[in-house]
Amino acid sequence: MAPGRILAFVLAGAMGVLLATLWLVLHEPWLGLNFADTPDPEASLVIESADAGARMSGLREGDRVRAIRAAGQTFGIPGGWLVETPSYFIRYADYNEFLAQQARLHGLLRQSPVEVLREDGAAFRLEAQERPLAELPAAFWLQIVYALLALSVGTVLIAFRPTDTAARWFAVCSFGFFVGTMMRALYGSRALVIDADVLRAALAVAHAGALLATAALASFAWHFPRRLANFPASAALMAFAVTAWFFDTLQLLPTTNLAYRGPMLLMFIPVLGFSIAQYWTARNDPVRRAVARWLLLVLIAGPATVGAGMLMVSMGQVPEIPRGTQGLSTVLLMYLGMVVLILRQRAFDLERWWFEAWVWFLGGALVIGFDLLLVYALSLKKATAIALSLATIGWVYFPFRQWLLARLWHRPQRDLRELFPQLVGILLAPAEGVPSLDERWRALLAHVFEPRTIGAIESNPATVCIEQSGLRLLVPQAAGAGAITLDYADGGARLFSRHDVRLAQSLLDLLRQGVTLQEAYGRGAAHERSRIARDLHDDIGARLLTLVHETGSERAASLARKALADMRDIVAGLRARPLALDDALADWRAELTQRAGAAGCAVAWHQPEFIPQVLLSPRQQINLARILREATSNALRHACPTHVNVDARINDVQIRLSLRHDGTFAPTAHWLAGMGLASMRRRTAELGGSIQWQSDGAELVVEIGIPLNADVAA
Repeated sequence: MAPGRILAFVLAGAMGVLLATLWLVLHEPWLGLNFADTPDPEASLVIESADAGARMSGLREGDRVRAIRAAGQTFGIPGGWLVETPSYFIRYADYNEFLAQQARLHGLLRQSPVEVLREDGAAFRLEAQERPLAELPAAFWLQIVYALLALSVGTVLIAFRPTDTAARWFAVCSFGFFVGTMMRALYGSRALVIDADVLRAALAVAHAGALLATAALASFAWHFPRRLANFPASAALMAFAVTAWFFDTLQLLPTTNLAYRGPMLLMFIPVLGFSIAQYWTARNDPVRRAVARWLLLVLIAGPATVGAGMLMVSMGQVPEIPRGTQGLSTVLLMYLGMVVLILRQRAFDLERWWFEAWVWFLGGALVIGFDLLLVYALSLKKATAIALSLATIGWVYFPFRQWLLARLWHRPQRDLRELFPQLVGILLAPAEGVPSLDERWRALLAHVFEPRTIGAIESNPATVCIEQSGLRLLVPQAAGAGAITLDYADGGARLFSRHDVRLAQSLLDLLRQGVTLQEAYGRGAAHERSRIARDLHDDIGARLLTLVHETGSERAASLARKALADMRDIVAGLRARPLALDDALADWRAELTQRAGAAGCAVAWHQPEFIPQVLLSPRQQINLARILREATSNALRHACPTHVNVDARINDVQIRLSLRHDGTFAPTAHWLAGMGLASMRRRTAELGGSIQWQSDGAELVVEIGIPLNADVAA
């Protein structure tokens, strides 16, 4: 059946039940008086309001009524006459006596006119009439709202999840609550009396709804989020509920504690047990664990209030609560909370709030429970008891709750102030270095959220978002295409939350803004380097070239040529971009081979077959090229070698160049450092490396070590 038809069918049925209930309530005999019951069992009824006819007879608000008289018969109003529900009677004998009294008074009110006897003995003649709709108390409409709200929740679930067994059981639970609450609205909002047969039938239906709802709730806990086992628990629970209803309706046991309240309280045990079992079986599944935590809250907090009230009644204490409010906690905590659970939406929000909801409920329960303890156990006055209860809970429980939240639940949450230094480190790192910007962004996310797994996908989400009910956080790459997937926050200890989304999005926005500023700075720096290079080439270069051609001194011309070559290196460096290491090695090898070959020297060059994908910055290119050039020049100028061997050893963090040659040279201990050696040491130090010379028999070895991945963008 289509969801719309299911909703329409249930709505029509609910309206039919509501109209039938209204017809029964409005057709009970009414004297134009609304009464307020008194807590004193010996006291008479107090008139709370009176219509115009009752006022004309002489009755006023506040008058006490002790009896009703008609056709020569007098009915004395017993204490506790306006009890909200006959379910409060423990013994069936008292319940049956109450029904007999209802039947007697109902019969008297059908014989008009009747006389209302005031406490002082005065009699006032009134005509019984049908009850106007406007005279229905607020408690009636409040319970109608509870009933329809519960029914709508179950109806929506079964309409949109018709094949879900858990949804079906919760729909049955909603139906049971609806029926029971409608019946309670019927007999709980009576003005003075209701037909005994209607009351007996309504009470039997209300008890059937309550037992059905409790059994269905336990069955729901058995099936949601997953069925606990293949045992037919639902059938056993329903059989138990039906048996209890027959024992209660046929009064096969002496008290309602044994036939009705006892079975109800017993069925709360599997509700609790199944909820705990669901949480235990979900301990390794973050999504199910978040759902199970809320299951514990909504299936225990709401029914617990009802169970506590039933326990008080079974002990002979009628709870003093406003009429029509007995379903408030159940509706708000169970039915509304279950909407989120069974549709399995936004489980990551449940992860955040379940503990706060629990301590909120516990705080209210402690206030009420401690107040009742002071009233019934210590016989304190109500005002004194509530004051002591609030003071004790406020001074003891609430500070303890805050301490507990701080120690056991609230995990330290990272903020931008803590992560800003790492973010700045990513931005200040070379833009085209290794690892790349996206890899550094990925490492930061892994540090912040500590996911169990981290991966990448090709989709391009516009913003950070949560997927798979909080199991996955999807974060766009900082610069490139695609997105990063983070699964199982904190190693699976929790689900991703909206705080995580805001934090990741803030980091991403700051990083992208920083990248934009860094790119703008890079463009400005490149423009300025180009201008300087152009000025050097056009002005200084032209003058040096003129000096080479026009000077009459060969020495001056040689110096000018060297200055011109150095200037061209500087200009090339200013205009250069990061260069791959394998390309740089090829350039150095070609230059060395050309220069050594011109001097009649053989060259042997050795390097690994695999060269890491490393980029050298312009500064690294210039300095390494000049160090090799100076080392080659020294060898060719001073040693007159016959061969030069270069061995390049490379890994991901360092390059080591070993230049070995024969020829004539003095021991290194006798060298006098000149401009060339000082320049080589200075350039090596500028790159954070080291250089040393040593004799190896008849050969001189120059060892150069330079770290990679540093200052790539310089």
